[in-house]
Amino acid sequence: MAPVSVIVSNSPDGHDLKTDGYWYGFRRNGSSRNRYGIRTVRRNLVTNPYTAQEDENRTLFTMSLNVVYANKDIPANWALCVYEWLQQREYSTIIGYAVHVVRANQGEWPERWTP
Repeated sequence: MAPVSVIVSNSPDGHDLKTDGYWYGFRRNGSSRNRYGIRTVRRNLVTNPYTAQEDENRTLFTMSLNVVYANKDIPANWALCVYEWLQQREYSTIIGYAVHVVRANQGEWPERWTP
């Protein structure tokens, strides 16, 4: 694995697209599947700028993540989220599940998780 300082950033001017690259991904304990890959080419923002949909997706994800972490500090809200997470089997982490639900709710903490 490469250190965080090796992360491949975007290329705003379209130059120096090839880099040494870095490994990214994860493997959960007890799972035979892994999610590893290597990225060596920077995104050329001159020929391939972010679309409005990509910007909206990034904004919604960031907003959802912030909402999840804000509500994680509220014990009553977080307990309802954890209870619902324990009832399902699709998401292996509570944060992943919470972000999924909040994102599906357009970045708002669901009312069912507020006592």
